[in-house]
Amino acid sequence: MATAVETLGKLERRLTITFPLTEVQAEVEKRLKIRARTAKAPGFRPGKVPMKMVAAQYGYQVETEVLNDKVGRAFSEAANENNLRVAGYPKIETKNKRRRSRWFSRI
Repeated sequence: MATAVETLGKLERRLTITFPLTEVQAEVEKRLKIRARTAKAPGFRPGKVPMKMVAAQYGYQVETEVLNDKVGRAFSEAANENNLRVAGYPKIETKNKRRRSRWFSRI
């Protein structure tokens, strides 16, 4: 994970956080396996749903949860490291929307 701080004004800072996409993918796969244990689908016993169906049904939701967790954790760590006192709710934007890239960045 890499962080960079830019000063935009007296009270405004831009914190750029970058972390490898492989970390996100590994965490998503781990959480999907956990979700697959209790997943229910018509025609399958609970917990016996194929992983492709679980990924199709819950993949986007799990990926969003993982990204929110990682970005939130990284933001608080970076703010503490750089001695930033957060006065309000941060505005978080995706910098690199290409999911195929090796790195995933959030501002």
